[in-house]
Amino acid sequence: MTKRREPLGKRITNAGIGGAGYLFARFATHPPRLPVYHRPNEAFPTQEITFLSRDGLRLSGWFVAAKEAKGGVVLCHGHPGTRMETLDRAKWLYEAGFHVLLFDFRALGRSEGTVSGIGCYEVQDLLGAVDILLARAEMASLPLGVYGHSMGGAVSLLTAAQDPRIEAVATHGAYATLESAIRQRAKLLAHGFAPTFEESVTRYGKQWLPIDPKALAPQEAIAKIAPRPLLLFHGAKDKIIALEDAYTLYEAAGEPKQLHILTHSYHIGIHPSEQEKYRDIFTRFYTSAFAKTETSK
Repeated sequence: MTKRREPLGKRITNAGIGGAGYLFARFATHPPRLPVYHRPNEAFPTQEITFLSRDGLRLSGWFVAAKEAKGGVVLCHGHPGTRMETLDRAKWLYEAGFHVLLFDFRALGRSEGTVSGIGCYEVQDLLGAVDILLARAEMASLPLGVYGHSMGGAVSLLTAAQDPRIEAVATHGAYATLESAIRQRAKLLAHGFAPTFEESVTRYGKQWLPIDPKALAPQEAIAKIAPRPLLLFHGAKDKIIALEDAYTLYEAAGEPKQLHILTHSYHIGIHPSEQEKYRDIFTRFYTSAFAKTETSK
């Protein structure tokens, strides 16, 4: 019996969606470099630093030293951004009395590398950032925390799960699995053709990122962070990472944990009406976490 072929129009549409999936996978793993175009002003002093990821890539960042610091925090940006995305958090932490290290992940900003792992290889970058910050004289005997949003949030969770030197973790808009992040992006970009687009992105992406997207799963690692404090933010109107991912991460995490859903906010941006409360929760989280650390020593 002759196998019936799909209609020509459907075959052309599927080919087009498949091609779009290839282009998206190529862009995601080889994103254009956005500029790191200015230093913060003199009220926000920075020191240019370079350091090595655990697997040997040279990464670029800024170190911000606070007076009479309570601890230090490493800030992790999203994909395909740069350290510029975290300047507001850096300023808040500096003013609250914390040393800050903000840097560019591999293949982004001013850092070395040609392929973005969208969270996979970047664990090596954050481990390198933790190494260099803890090696600084300014951090002698002080506790260290991390913050990340979007991809940086996923990296923060994955890294903290394996590195007990990280004593407090906060994220905003982190994905539960890379698979869920791809699926959500497919829904946003391809609508009714989302399954075809997702399959294409996953298939072509393995040319440059040879992992199963299901295996890159902060939801499977997050429980290992306990009993260190965990703070999760997520915008209720986030179209990039589904709100369900926030609930999945929260349910999988151990205590102590907090989840704050930002009613009016989207992905990593904070709506003006929610910024003041956000800043207060964010800075108090590290102050409280580090105070408990000092008490327990």
